[in-house]
Amino acid sequence: MWARAGARPVLMVLLTVSTVAACEGSRSVVAVPAAPSLSGTACGYDGACISSPDRPMICDRGFCVPRRCLAGTQGCACYGNNTCDLLNGTPMSCIGNLCAPTVAAEAGALNGPCSPTELCGGVDGGVLACTRGRCELSDCPSGALGCPCGTYGACAPAGARQPACFEGRCQFAGCIAGSESCRCDTGDRCSDGLRCVRGVCFRAPGHALVVEGDVRSCQVLLAGGASEHATPLWSEGVRGQSIGRDGLLALSFMNRVDVRFSASPVRVVGEPAASAPTIQSYECFDALGRRVADARVRWEP
Repeated sequence: MWARAGARPVLMVLLTVSTVAACEGSRSVVAVPAAPSLSGTACGYDGACISSPDRPMICDRGFCVPRRCLAGTQGCACYGNNTCDLLNGTPMSCIGNLCAPTVAAEAGALNGPCSPTELCGGVDGGVLACTRGRCELSDCPSGALGCPCGTYGACAPAGARQPACFEGRCQFAGCIAGSESCRCDTGDRCSDGLRCVRGVCFRAPGHALVVEGDVRSCQVLLAGGASEHATPLWSEGVRGQSIGRDGLLALSFMNRVDVRFSASPVRVVGEPAASAPTIQSYECFDALGRRVADARVRWEP
């Protein structure tokens, strides 16, 4: 039976918050905040935002925000470091580059306090664990790229870029869905070589196989290291299956449509990560199931 490529559904979580100091920043001209239905959403690829004469909108750091609105105040854009002013003595949360009232998390809930008497529960099939005194997903720490947002909508920097809290998780805005470090496209799809993990497209780990030649399907036998325990990650549009045994990993895969492989059809993830398994043998076939003698299977450099 073919193994189907895909990814887990995106975790949609209720944001909650706790302690961080608000920061000072420059302010824009005062005006009435825009309607919630028009603000806090990702800008179009050309930076376009839905606007009206009485509620002008602009694209700011990938999100649509009111054009004339006091930065850091409720319903207006966040400061440049994704923080907001206090509201009734509590910092507001930066959600989609908009300042919103903070909702306190209940004990044991996501981002809520944990203690020996308050056990952490679960959320959308994920397991919560007590981390630094708060309940977080055991395999996806709050504030990390692709994970639930942290306190006050906080997100940790990812390299030289700063994610923002949007739709309950930390992700980049203002970039094309399906591209690296951006949100996954419709159907949890990503560009070739990327994998949809927690709603964000990451560069897949492991080693990529490249197939050269006018072929539609291949059978590949890998050997060495812990090949039998490795996991194949099939690219979009590829169906495949694998069997690991006695230090060997057998792969069988084909294109879903009658075209040659345009990119790496599969990545092999496993130990040892530093070196790719040995390609012991392979055979590739055309659309009629005939062996293609000049086909070549190799590891991507």
